[in-house]
Amino acid sequence: MNRASFVRRKLFTREDPYHVHKTLGALAVLSFVYRYMVVFARGGAHATLGFSGTWFDVATMAVHAALSVSGMIFRVPSRRMRKLPTTIYEEYRQHAALFTLRSASMFALAVLAPRAVAQHRAVRYALLFAWHVQVDRVTARWGTAGQTAVRGADRTSRWEVWLLRRFYALYQFAALASNLVYHDDGAALAFNTIIAIQSSAFLMTLHRKGLVKWQTHATVYSLCLFASYYYIYYQLGSPRFVAAVLLAFAARSYFGVNKYLVWLPFAAFV
Repeated sequence: MNRASFVRRKLFTREDPYHVHKTLGALAVLSFVYRYMVVFARGGAHATLGFSGTWFDVATMAVHAALSVSGMIFRVPSRRMRKLPTTIYEEYRQHAALFTLRSASMFALAVLAPRAVAQHRAVRYALLFAWHVQVDRVTARWGTAGQTAVRGADRTSRWEVWLLRRFYALYQFAALASNLVYHDDGAALAFNTIIAIQSSAFLMTLHRKGLVKWQTHATVYSLCLFASYYYIYYQLGSPRFVAAVLLAFAARSYFGVNKYLVWLPFAAFV
């Protein structure tokens, strides 16, 4: 079997007979290319991702939300495989869908809600962490003790692996923080977190199907994180914001403070 036939057999399966998920996936990739490589890259000194609440913006977010939901039609391993951590599994898939819907809800708050409501710190905290309650329920049902869905808890003596995991972990905090604070570019900041979520899920699926190696996943996923990181700090990178993210990261990662408590001071004062 030649390479093209192998790829076609792996991607075009009976689980998605009408190619709904694949079509949404292709549109999502084009969406990321358009927003980051066209709109932002050519926007000049005050560039943004170009979200202003138009019907096209809403349709863009709808595609990404639908993509995560449509991914539920596929069969995946029920538990994380320790020896194949970049292979998608049930907990990760459900987390990806919930985090995408979290971003969509923050996008809707930015686009549809009155400014006074969108700016309200308690509203933002409650809406955002309502999704995390659901994430915790998924973890309780599908998780593996001592593991997290993104970075795992496997010990390693390789400094580059440790550093990469810290990079991934810190991004989670920066992404959450970028949605928790109010900003006039809130719709774009909500969209900006999705590139990390959906690129990883996509690459983990390709790895499960034997189409890419784990090194490809690590490289492409890291590039997507860099793009998202850059936009977060491009819009929100004040010393106060950076210090608050690092403080939350340290409190949660090194002292085990409850995540709902960690973010209360941030929501109240940043």
